[in-house]
Amino acid sequence: MEESILNHLFLPHYLPSSADDDFIIGFNCQYEYKILEYIKQYLDTFELTNAINNLPIFQILNDYCLKSWSILQNSQNFSGSTIQNIIEELPPGSFLPLYFRAQNAAILIEIEENNIDQPLISSWQVLLPMAEIASSPIPHLSCFPVTTYRLKDRRQLNSKVHCELLVDFMKNTIEYSKSYPISQQRSKVNDVPESHYVTQWWIQQFQDIQIENNSNMSIQFKKKHRDHIRGSGSAVPCRRSGLWLTIKVVFQTILTKRLGSVGTVVYKLLITHFLACIICQTYSTVSTDLLVYCIRKIVRRLNKIENLLSSIQSNDVNDWIQYTTQEIRMKINQIIPKSDWQNPFQVDEETNQQVFMSNFTSLKFNTYQHLCEDLKAYLNNQTLKQTITFLPGVKKSNVSSNAIQADYIPSIKELTEKFNYTIGIALNRIEIWVELCLDKWINRSTITCFEGNQFETLLIFFEEYQNAALNHYWSEKDPTDPLGYSRFILTPLTIIRSMHQKLCNNSRFERLKLHYIHIPNLMNLFEFLVLPNREDMIRIHDLRHYFSHFSHKEYPDLLTNINSADAFGVYYAYQSSTMKESIQKIRIQAENDKQQKIREVNNAKERYRNLMNSVRNISCKCTYKYGYRQTCHKCSTEQ
Repeated sequence: MEESILNHLFLPHYLPSSADDDFIIGFNCQYEYKILEYIKQYLDTFELTNAINNLPIFQILNDYCLKSWSILQNSQNFSGSTIQNIIEELPPGSFLPLYFRAQNAAILIEIEENNIDQPLISSWQVLLPMAEIASSPIPHLSCFPVTTYRLKDRRQLNSKVHCELLVDFMKNTIEYSKSYPISQQRSKVNDVPESHYVTQWWIQQFQDIQIENNSNMSIQFKKKHRDHIRGSGSAVPCRRSGLWLTIKVVFQTILTKRLGSVGTVVYKLLITHFLACIICQTYSTVSTDLLVYCIRKIVRRLNKIENLLSSIQSNDVNDWIQYTTQEIRMKINQIIPKSDWQNPFQVDEETNQQVFMSNFTSLKFNTYQHLCEDLKAYLNNQTLKQTITFLPGVKKSNVSSNAIQADYIPSIKELTEKFNYTIGIALNRIEIWVELCLDKWINRSTITCFEGNQFETLLIFFEEYQNAALNHYWSEKDPTDPLGYSRFILTPLTIIRSMHQKLCNNSRFERLKLHYIHIPNLMNLFEFLVLPNREDMIRIHDLRHYFSHFSHKEYPDLLTNINSADAFGVYYAYQSSTMKESIQKIRIQAENDKQQKIREVNNAKERYRNLMNSVRNISCKCTYKYGYRQTCHKCSTEQ
């Protein structure tokens, strides 16, 4: 039972495969009401043990909400007469929530203190359909509080017909959202029930009902649908308890309505304190993995709450917040091991060592002192040899001399052919080199590198890696490797960042700091990477921060609007002395070519005039022979 409670409160990774294997929602959710009883017992104890540091709102939650709710939520107590009596006896300022598992919906009835004859009602869907939860990695959010309606007459609620309708809602499912075939033994698995019979029809069947205008002024909040669907051929898949989700919505609705914006912090801290109390009661009976997971979740919740405390300016709840926060920390410290648990062993070792040394005496203690002067001199005279950190385990005799040089860059061909690595290991070596050695390689001294073709070398290196990585990580025949593909995404981003940093640190390209970097869908891509360790998470955090910094710059991307006056190429051409010299040389050469052509044309014209003048005074001496004209010198020249 304890582990089942923790499964629904904390939602760990490993849940039962079927609802039949879970105590809370098994047996047709017969014991789901136990969660509500845990909450009721917690608030009873909380009021008794914290009489001084307590808030009046908790008495409203306990006496004017949970007291009636915990009775009715148990299906064995839910009858027409029982609910009719409870609704009739609801005092002013009270709330009556109900969760209808058979309809996948919840309702909330509120009796206002200044208007007891016209109660407020609201209803909402609790669980989302399986396809909507399981098919999308995007979190699903529901907005609260939902639309609130005011009844014209309270007697509509406690009428016998209405109470029998609620009983039918509680026990009988009207319609399921969808059914899925699962196996030959079992014909189908049912999805969650349709909720619109409660969320829509139940509201509309009341006479003269009106939307409450003041409901829009309530503090709005959102609830994320955290749910892991576990089902392996079972007719009822294991899902998170809808009652627990309803409890959280009801509590936050009431607290924000009574306390305003500070109610959100009070709600979060109250739920966290409840979770800590549950852990303290059950930690001795659950597995260590589950216990560690639950403690981490409580600590994360507490850290988030502390970030919200800066916005709280209400002195009425500050004492309670500080007291409750401290009590949560104390409960966690009672469970987790103390950081000084090894001190007794260390004290015993130190004592034994002192006894041993006191018995050890030597008249010639210098005999046991050795300064190793010769060894130190030998080591100091040795030059440090560079090692290949990105090729661990490779024998020295197998490493080429280029590998220990500063300008060495690995290649797939070398790693697979010379060192006989598989393609998977070779890709890992390349990725490790990019992560650990690329910055050193790209920023090495210009004495050992040729700056002109440095980026060309890096381009050839990346194209070789890209072709091999895509064929290996995203093969059409073999299964896709999400971890490898995530590393493939990180590798080019790391290369782009190193190149960009290299250029920005060069005085000739400082203008790049003012140009944004446009990589389509880059920020969305970060959300889908599979990162197995802390180092990769830190690395992706740094990359995301770097590219986010250049996502809103003044000037356009390098490949965008290249004809614009603000384009980097245009600016660089105007500012670069080399470009200016080249342009000047081109202009001078063009002018020289132009003058040369002009001289050639003038010379040709001069030769033409001289030639024409030479034949101007000569008479024509053309003759005819055998019917053909024989042109003379003058005519042939003129032609």
